Amino acid sequence: MEAIGDDDELRKSTASQGRRISSTILLLLLLLLISLSSRVSGSIDESGRRVIEARTGQDLIWVVQLSDLHFSVHHPERALDFKNIVGSALSLINPSLVLITGDLTDGKSKDMLTMKLNEDEWLEYESVMQDVVKRSGLNKSLFYDLRGNHDNFGVPSVGSSVDFFSKYSINAQMGRKENVNAVTVETSERKHLFVGVDTTMHIGLRGPTNLFGHPTDELLSSLDTHLSQWDNQSTKPVTKISFGHFPLSFSALTHSKKSLKDVFLKHSISAYLCGHLHSRFGKNLKRHHHSGGGISLSDNDLFQLNMRQSSVESTSNCSFGALPAAEFWEWEMGDWRKNRAMRIMAIDRGHVSYLDLDFKSKSQKTIILPTFPLDSRFMSTSFARHRYECQHMISSSYDAIRTIVFSHSLVVEVVARVYDSSPGFNNLVMEAPMRKHGDDSSSSSGASFFSLPWNYRAFEDPLPDRFWLQIEVTDVKGRSTFSEMRPFSINSLSSKVSWTWNEFRVMGCQWAALYYPILWSALYCLFLVFLIPKSIIIVFKKQYTLKKFMAKKGPITLVLWILQDLCRIPVVWFGYMAYLFYLIFFPWFSGEVFTDPGNRTYMTIMGWVVTSSGAGERKHEYIGQPDVMVLVIPHLIFVVIPSVFVVCCLVAEREMYKDHIRVDSGKKEDDHDRGRKKRWQRRSLLFSDRRLIRKSLLLASLALYWKHFKNCWALARAYEMNMVLHFPGYSFVMAMDSDDMETESADQVTTSPLPFARSYQVEALEKAIKQNTIVFLETGSGKTLIAIMLLRSYAYLFRKPSPCFSVFLVPQVVLVSQQAEALKMHTDLKVGMYWGEMGVDFWDSSTWQQEVDKYEVLVMTPAILLDALRHSFLKMNMIKVLIVDECHHAGGKHPYACIMREFYHKDLNSAISEVPRIFGMTASLVKTKGAKLDSYWKKIHELETLMNSKVFTCVNESVLAGFVPFSTPHFRYYEHMEIPSSKRASLVGMLENLTTKHRFSLATLDLKASTVDSIEKRLRKISSCLTYCLDDLGILLAQKAAQSLSTSQNDFFLWDQLNMFSETFVKKFCSDASQEFLVDIPHGLDWGVTNMKENLEAGLITSKTFCLIESLLGYRSLENIRCIVFVDRVITAMVVESLLAEILPNYNNWKTKYVAGNNSGLQSQTRKKQNEIVEDFRRGLVNIIVATSILEEGLDVQSCNLVVRFDPASNICSFIQSRGRARMQNSDYLMMVKSGDLLTQDRLMKFLSGGKRMREESLDHSLVPCPPLPEDSSEDFFRVNSTGEIVTLSSSVSLIYFYCSRLPSDEYFKPAPRFDVDKDQGICTLYLPKSCPVKEVRVQANANVLKQAACLKACIQLHKVGALTDNLVPDIVVAETVQQKLGKIEYNTEQPCYFPPELVSQFSAQSQTTYHFYLIRMKTDSPRNFRFTDILLGTRVELEDDIGNTCFRLEDHIGTIAVTLSYVGAFHFTQEEVLLCRKFQLTLFRVLLDRSVENLMKALDGLHHKEGVALDYLLLPSTHEHGTSLINWDVVRSVNSTCHKAEERHINCSAKAASRIIHTKDGLACTCAVENALVYTPHNGYVYCTKGVLNNLNANSLMTYSNQTYIEHYKKRHGVQLDFVDEPLLNGRHTFTLHNHLRLNMMKKKKEHEREFVELPPELCHVILSPLSVDMIYSYTFIPSVMQRIESLLIAYNLKKSIPEVNIPTIKVLEAITTKMCQDQFHLESLETLGDSFLKYAVCQQLFQQYNTHHEGLLSTKKDAMISNVMLCKLGCNQKLQGFIRNEYFEPKGWMFPGQPSAAYALRVADVVEALIGAYLSEGGEVAALMFMNWVGIKIDFTTTPIEREFSIQAEKLVNVGYMESLLNYKFKDQSLLVEALTHGSYMIPEIPRCYQRVEFLGDSVLDIS
Repeated sequence: MEAIGDDDELRKSTASQGRRISSTILLLLLLLLISLSSRVSGSIDESGRRVIEARTGQDLIWVVQLSDLHFSVHHPERALDFKNIVGSALSLINPSLVLITGDLTDGKSKDMLTMKLNEDEWLEYESVMQDVVKRSGLNKSLFYDLRGNHDNFGVPSVGSSVDFFSKYSINAQMGRKENVNAVTVETSERKHLFVGVDTTMHIGLRGPTNLFGHPTDELLSSLDTHLSQWDNQSTKPVTKISFGHFPLSFSALTHSKKSLKDVFLKHSISAYLCGHLHSRFGKNLKRHHHSGGGISLSDNDLFQLNMRQSSVESTSNCSFGALPAAEFWEWEMGDWRKNRAMRIMAIDRGHVSYLDLDFKSKSQKTIILPTFPLDSRFMSTSFARHRYECQHMISSSYDAIRTIVFSHSLVVEVVARVYDSSPGFNNLVMEAPMRKHGDDSSSSSGASFFSLPWNYRAFEDPLPDRFWLQIEVTDVKGRSTFSEMRPFSINSLSSKVSWTWNEFRVMGCQWAALYYPILWSALYCLFLVFLIPKSIIIVFKKQYTLKKFMAKKGPITLVLWILQDLCRIPVVWFGYMAYLFYLIFFPWFSGEVFTDPGNRTYMTIMGWVVTSSGAGERKHEYIGQPDVMVLVIPHLIFVVIPSVFVVCCLVAEREMYKDHIRVDSGKKEDDHDRGRKKRWQRRSLLFSDRRLIRKSLLLASLALYWKHFKNCWALARAYEMNMVLHFPGYSFVMAMDSDDMETESADQVTTSPLPFARSYQVEALEKAIKQNTIVFLETGSGKTLIAIMLLRSYAYLFRKPSPCFSVFLVPQVVLVSQQAEALKMHTDLKVGMYWGEMGVDFWDSSTWQQEVDKYEVLVMTPAILLDALRHSFLKMNMIKVLIVDECHHAGGKHPYACIMREFYHKDLNSAISEVPRIFGMTASLVKTKGAKLDSYWKKIHELETLMNSKVFTCVNESVLAGFVPFSTPHFRYYEHMEIPSSKRASLVGMLENLTTKHRFSLATLDLKASTVDSIEKRLRKISSCLTYCLDDLGILLAQKAAQSLSTSQNDFFLWDQLNMFSETFVKKFCSDASQEFLVDIPHGLDWGVTNMKENLEAGLITSKTFCLIESLLGYRSLENIRCIVFVDRVITAMVVESLLAEILPNYNNWKTKYVAGNNSGLQSQTRKKQNEIVEDFRRGLVNIIVATSILEEGLDVQSCNLVVRFDPASNICSFIQSRGRARMQNSDYLMMVKSGDLLTQDRLMKFLSGGKRMREESLDHSLVPCPPLPEDSSEDFFRVNSTGEIVTLSSSVSLIYFYCSRLPSDEYFKPAPRFDVDKDQGICTLYLPKSCPVKEVRVQANANVLKQAACLKACIQLHKVGALTDNLVPDIVVAETVQQKLGKIEYNTEQPCYFPPELVSQFSAQSQTTYHFYLIRMKTDSPRNFRFTDILLGTRVELEDDIGNTCFRLEDHIGTIAVTLSYVGAFHFTQEEVLLCRKFQLTLFRVLLDRSVENLMKALDGLHHKEGVALDYLLLPSTHEHGTSLINWDVVRSVNSTCHKAEERHINCSAKAASRIIHTKDGLACTCAVENALVYTPHNGYVYCTKGVLNNLNANSLMTYSNQTYIEHYKKRHGVQLDFVDEPLLNGRHTFTLHNHLRLNMMKKKKEHEREFVELPPELCHVILSPLSVDMIYSYTFIPSVMQRIESLLIAYNLKKSIPEVNIPTIKVLEAITTKMCQDQFHLESLETLGDSFLKYAVCQQLFQQYNTHHEGLLSTKKDAMISNVMLCKLGCNQKLQGFIRNEYFEPKGWMFPGQPSAAYALRVADVVEALIGAYLSEGGEVAALMFMNWVGIKIDFTTTPIEREFSIQAEKLVNVGYMESLLNYKFKDQSLLVEALTHGSYMIPEIPRCYQRVEFLGDSVLDIS
């Protein structure tokens, strides 16, 4: 609150009240925002934290989690289901956030073996998410998606070309590029902090060795910072939630042995949400972590045997400062991939709960999420138990069962049931309906919140799962839905849930810590198996044999015998030992670990080995540790160890078989042998020649080998290995091959290429760093990547805050975004994009400086750079690297050549300033037509000289062949078949006759000769065009061309600018030609366009067109064809596309589009349209593009597999560029040539060899240095000395045209220069438009440069008069730039809401206080159930007469109420009386506003005398008779009355006979004390006003609408037992609802439901005020609206006082500051319209006189700058008007706290300024309005003075002045103004120097106000 005076002290005294009203206002504003647009509002605070304000109206939010989507090209149903299900589900749920925790795409091949990213899957993800966001209606910023391991398969670095997450994910699109992102969802009571963490590998390997999360110390530090962002800066409690992809069991430790768990425990987060594991391992993938009694992950905590660790303490320590052990829940959720799972998580007053949904098994019509009590199995925490046992809790969070219901249908009933399971079955112990909170009308979703008050203490129990909760929801269709039964524990004890084996092994085992223990244990065991028996033999000389085992049986003897026998086989023993050492110390295999090929490296048990560089040193790095355990451990446990076991068994079988043979052969036996003979005979079957055991073991060996082979095959597919070549033997040399794996080091990179750079690219980079270079390589060879690496190498020179920058030039706009995206993908440089449609032509120096300060690389077309250099907006010496794409254009007057000649070579020759490094790129060094092969070197040498660069190229094509697919050229010959001569002659004659006919019709019209010439020229060109189409394409396409030219949607050839009549005339010619062509085209069912041979014979199409269609149909077997058809003319592209689109759908589903350039003269396609077509072509939505040369250069479509040259290439450059568009392997390049056209065929054959010849010429002259460029001193120029800007002969023409284009124009006239050239005399006269200060320029010069010389002289003269600035830009451009800057001016937008000082005052300690009282009387003519009583308003100061004796009206659903204020006098109050009055009105209004007594005691506790400024006005009841006292003191004093003295109250009772003593909640009372009273019933929390005692009813009486007695009703419904059953009931009514009665909203015009009176048992009532009649309470409900009007009038009066010397009615000022949003009886719009018109008129007349020489454009710009909304807002804010504006609908609940913040916006301030001008104008005239304008800051001199004319006009010779004056009935003092007003800008004669535009500027403002 801010009073006009001592506002700070007032704010302090009302702080407690302000907090409550702030919450109320926040809720109201939030509901308003919901109804208008979005569902939440997010903002970034001053610390950079993102905060979202929740819109639930409760201390409750909910979010949605999705995980493991696995969108796959092989399983399209996943994305389809996601699109169809999730969007509508989110629309129903309307969450505060949507969290998608990783694995967005699958990245697997169809056989599941090759794992690398697929861009098609990411395109599908982007498309589906866009659709889901749209369907859900949520703001896109509420979606947070994280990277999973599948999203990181084969990604060498973040931002690389295959890092599709950084391109297509929502996080990337929203600019969230960090690994840790935080967002806070805030309610009125609590903050909810969500922190997402991406722990995927910094170098993403292919699967399967990409399984674990890999946090770093830096990431943990960032996570710690984000989690602690509110720790010391929030007065609200903070609930912290983290979410990521990997469970903690699959997260590795950092280098410092820290983990995510350490950070989570430090901050005691509530939960960590993750995915990754899917539902196939179990449904209970949850884990509870705490810090007590366990070993942290940092100390290698290997296992957790159950979902919960054993509790640290059995009971809580409630001593001061004692806190429970840190803890958090880890909740893994199911996957979308197979289970279509979704999770809703809610946080209700700090209690975190969740519900997992399964969309696979059933649709979710109704969703029930209980939020309290919590599930004791998965949600209870030690902290909650500590808080409960130590009573550190908020009772309101336990006092009700709460649930959220999401339903598509209207919910009619929600029932909560509690079951007791202690009897051995579920016994229902509680069943009750739940009450709904809020109103559905205010919600935009299907979410509803229900609660049920309960006695939670009754459910305390030492068993955590004794009581179970279930919710039943019934909708309007009668369908019932039940929630899952869940156990709960009020005292937060935890139910124990055991994991299954699968759940334990994925959640309970810390696999990252287990890897090395398992690995080394297995290896140690294997080594012991081989070394122990060997050492026994060698060291202890003990031999264990089969005989010893048979003699002394035992397991040790058996094992030692078998192992020693194995050791006795050298090949086996040494082989295994060597293999084990190899596994430890050497690479296992090599493979491709990244998506892009060429990055082969090798794997060891420590991980994959890559090589990185930094600080000049190279280092080896292991990545994928412990991820490689998925290969290492299975190989050891399931291959190596079993193989050792099988070998041991084979050794044992071998010895036993030998012993069997020895027995059977009859060899000498000892006694022992004889004893065994019988046993051996029984086993002879096993050890006979068949040797069944051996065969079984060999089968087991084969099984092991097959298992190993399958593993190897899978690895070969996963890492693209050759199973022979890439097995261990190859890996010994992999350390040398891996040298290519380099990463960028620091900011300054010398020659470090990207990891995937090819050898020739690295070679080109090294040369480009040493000297200026032109890279001459084939299309698709990666020239752009070389440029990117060069920029990375020089980045340290222009990284911000360096003032320098680099420039990347591209020849066409379509390439700007393509090259910029490539730069962003492969570098971290800040890239800006610029093209003409952005309006860069109108930028000034400061705008360019802002761009340079912001960006490090500027990508633009060359014309933009040339223009900026010529105007000195950019300097050549500030450019560090200049990339020139398609540099073969550098020649002649091309902007490339102009940049190099005018600026680069000039700076180079001066040797004063630095010049940039030049890097050119081209696929063709020359543009010669091919016949002059000897001139190739000459052209190359000229290019090298101009670019000051040497050409780099590969020695031969074989270097590129392994990387760049070359299309196969084919000649496609067609026999030329002319149109039947008779038809052709007839059609050509028709065109000639039609042209002649239209030329004759022109002669009959009264047109200027120049207009006739322009139209005839246009007709000739169109006729020639149609003739060309007829001969080259056929009659059918000629008709299509004529039809296309005649349509209004298309523009025409832009050879000349035509007026509207001329355009209509030419279109009529085209339409007539189209109709004539139609005569020769068959019609009817027998003819079709697809009958191509018949059409060919009839001449409807030519053989050339037929050949094209036939060629395309030859590729119809290709499913995904991408074809570009190149043509020479735009008209050809249009009609061929039309024909193909008509024919091809009859054969396949190919879609055809055309792309044509903007400079071609025919229908201009927008850049946006061209980009859309090219993007659709990339995605396969368009299959064929018919294009002109615009697509020859730069279009990057890897899947283009066919190029057709419909028209042969005109030069070798065009040939090479168009051939290079076919990028796909085995693509074709078709050249259509007419049979017998040997000249064209020979030229194309030379083009085929031209690339080789250029390469040879470049290599032969590679050592020839670049000579200096000869200075061209022949061209004249003009230089501005102050700035150095220059304009030359060649650039002056474009500057003049640009200047004229910025002059005022209309639809009939476009200002342009006109030249009158006399070549014989060598004289040129230049005529400029009338609005130009220089009208005519005449020069004599060389005939070849006459126009240029005239334009250069005109530029000099325009600069001299100031029409061109020192930067050589038009003055209007500078003026508009100034205006734009004014639109960004800063001013104080803080908007305090002023409160009238008359209603506030200083507290004093004086014994008496004087109040001036005004009687508020309300009257109505409408019959009502209640009558109005008078109320007194007391203020500390006497109000002004027009406020203190005012009248106004209110309205409600019954009718209108007349309100009058009248002064009744001043009264003196003692301090006790003042306190009593304040206590009374605070009690009454607090209860009426809240309709409860919940906040009453708190408000009364703060009511006492104190020093300071505060609200000080009284609203007291008046007596009816106005006798001894106007104030009804009986009512006022009732606030201090007590009901405990029943007898004393009864003595003074006026109705002794009818009264009696009854029991109330306060004790005994007389009936007279409660029959007219305000009472409160604690059992239901309601407030009632009573009207009499119902003596005929008591507690035993039957209720009116029920068979129950009142005793039974209160017992059953409220659980209350009535004790005094004989006492009469009270007649009570609910308190009245407060409305805004200033102007009742139409939605509320319906009659408000009249609540029935209810019967109240006195013993349940607490008396608040008595006596207080219902009529008086009814009257007080209108007081908020009355006071709102009085406060508004006082605010308007105070504003009026601040404006000196002018006095108008206060109500008029109030109207001017009241916006339409207030929905009041009046608003400012009519006054605003009046004020706007007068302001415009006053400003226009002053500008017209002050700037006599300015044209209308400059005058309009200056006017707009003076009266723009931004300027008016600034002026209004300077005068603090924003605090006076009434801009919000009045809510009665907020009227007592007038310090609520205003929501006035900048536009509203401007509107109020205009409305106040209108108010002062309407009440006080022009003088009053001008005085107000002067006060606000608009200085206007309204005195008119005659304007001195710089020229004289003989008006009578030009206009019949007398006749015009007689028509107008006005005598002109200056008759030249009449001539000027009647002259159009196109009427250019010297006698009339000006046109009507200036006087039109003034006249327009006069019309506005008239």
